[in-house]
Amino acid sequence: MEFGNTFFIAEQAQGVVVDWRLHQASAPADSGQVPASLERLGRVSGRRDRGHRRDRGFDSAANRKLLEEADLFTGCVRAGPPS
Repeated sequence: MEFGNTFFIAEQAQGVVVDWRLHQASAPADSGQVPASLERLGRVSGRRDRGHRRDRGFDSAANRKLLEEADLFTGCVRAGPPS
């Protein structure tokens, strides 16, 4: 990996990488990578996912709406211990 590149990785629950993308120019915001990743996952696997978990950098109102419309469980990992 060269300095300045961004590498996006999506894993399933057991840690198997199911999607990746290398951005050699400027990468989109984390939240902007979710729709394209879901499209790639559906095209490659031919299966419908049951859910989608992400850290808060990938969270957005548009992504929550997209996941709700696709009838996917959605979870956002918060930073730090619950309050």
